[in-house]
Amino acid sequence: MIWLEMVKRDSISYSGLKKICCSSHIRYDRQILLPEIGNAGQELLAGARVLVVGAGGLGSPILLYLAAAGVGTIGIVDYDTVGWSNLNRQILYRESDIGHSKVSVAAQRVRELNSAINVVEHFGKLSSCDDEKKSRQTPMQEVSCSCSESGEGLPGNTICLDANGLVKGYD
Repeated sequence: MIWLEMVKRDSISYSGLKKICCSSHIRYDRQILLPEIGNAGQELLAGARVLVVGAGGLGSPILLYLAAAGVGTIGIVDYDTVGWSNLNRQILYRESDIGHSKVSVAAQRVRELNSAINVVEHFGKLSSCDDEKKSRQTPMQEVSCSCSESGEGLPGNTICLDANGLVKGYD
């Protein structure tokens, strides 16, 4: 069973908005046509920062959709390598990726999908606030997606993630 929970803490600050250029307008044309998104919404997406904790069964499609949607900065956290048992459900990976870091492979695939976005790689687990300090090289995230098995690797005190929102998913 998959469940998602959105935990909203504070209002999101969009001070780092990016203006979308002509080629981006063509790329995101179908999204921009939606009244709920429009040009302003696409600019918000281009300036948004999301941290995905876990690049497995849930993290794989989330990373692809975030990149395709044009989210400006995507951080990826995982400690695992690609194995044979991942291939049937983790759509980012191929047989040639066996033994490689999930973070490295995921980042490469996301960059191939959308070269205009910034991808920040974090190999390892987030097991405490001290570990989270290592990832502060990344601009603060507005949303964090916990896609790890049973929430492992995510600090119990989610405020350590410096995010306004936390999206958790377990399968």
